[in-house]
Amino acid sequence: MANSRKIDPFTKMMFGSAKEEKEETINGTDWNQILNQVQDIASSVDKMKPMFKELSPLLDFFKDKK
Repeated sequence: MANSRKIDPFTKMMFGSAKEEKEETINGTDWNQILNQVQDIASSVDKMKPMFKELSPLLDFFKDKK
């Protein structure tokens, strides 16, 4: 009975339809996996920022040598 209710356009835009929620892959692409990988990369970059700050003077030294 819940499926027979009409969803207004704003709710559909904000939350999607029930059909879209069940479909995790679109054209053979698993978007959940891709988003998880992007999140892993972003967290790795955040962890490496202090290392880059420590190495930047050394890299600047070699850059200025040219």
